[in-house]
Amino acid sequence: MLLSILIPVLDFDDELTRLLYSIVTVLDVNDYEIIIILPKSKNRHFNFKNDVKLKIIAEKSKGIYSAINQGIKESKGDYFYIIGKDDFIFPTFSKGIQLLKELEPYVLFANVNYGGKGVYSGMPSKYKIIFKNICQQGVIYSKQTVVDYGYFIYKFINQADHYLSIQLLWESKKMNKIIYLNETIAYYAGTGFSSKNRDVLFRKLMPLILKKKTNQFIYAIFLCLRYLSSIKIFLTNKTIGIKQKSDLAPEKRTS
Repeated sequence: MLLSILIPVLDFDDELTRLLYSIVTVLDVNDYEIIIILPKSKNRHFNFKNDVKLKIIAEKSKGIYSAINQGIKESKGDYFYIIGKDDFIFPTFSKGIQLLKELEPYVLFANVNYGGKGVYSGMPSKYKIIFKNICQQGVIYSKQTVVDYGYFIYKFINQADHYLSIQLLWESKKMNKIIYLNETIAYYAGTGFSSKNRDVLFRKLMPLILKKKTNQFIYAIFLCLRYLSSIKIFLTNKTIGIKQKSDLAPEKRTS
């Protein structure tokens, strides 16, 4: 099996059906399997008539990355790809499949369409990844990444993939096997959990992550930028507070 497509969901609906149709119309049925990870309390019966290798499993513990990790453990593919039910793939995804067969990369990065706003680049950069993550819908991982770095850290609520990307681009000895496909392979809706919730723990640990995974120069630059950002926020809030007090102050009467 070449590719396992992992889809963590809360329930079955029309968006999931749309995603599945985008997969079956683009990819050869012999190249992939689909694993849907669903909460225990949900009915695992789903009627999708197309002839696909579809496996539905119940999550054992709560959390997006716990569900993804379980899907990886259940998967049979040499590679795995994670996508949300409100997203879908484009025909250009097949070019990624071809590269997996021809080059056997460690990781493949590609572009996505971000909520209809345009192309979000997936070009890997060890410096850009410090400040801006690569969209997970634009990444195909080899199973070897799990062997080398372990499963996703489930305590991060939505940026465990960011942490993995930092490790891949700063620590990996297989940079020559990390490839970039300059194609838009998927549509990322940008309406799910990760777009609405900040990963507080990841943000808190980011300085320590950079100190351990990058170098002292990058670590120092990051601390300076974060300090300047906090000053800017403080001054902005103070200015807003002064303005609000001014607006609430009684007007002086003129005789």
